[in-house]
Amino acid sequence: MITIAIVAAVALAGLTGILVALRRRRVGAFMAMLMLIVLLAVCGMALLYPAALTLRSPGR
Repeated sequence: MITIAIVAAVALAGLTGILVALRRRRVGAFMAMLMLIVLLAVCGMALLYPAALTLRSPGR
């Protein structure tokens, strides 16, 4: 449960940073989309990592 809270906080901070950068014209729309994709990928991996640790390989 704490993992979800941490990931949500990181995602919210990242999204806020992207929106601020767009508003101040620091980045273009293409770069903002790339940053959003990377942010979603990182958050998705962080959420799936604990589940992957619980999986056992069939050979053991």
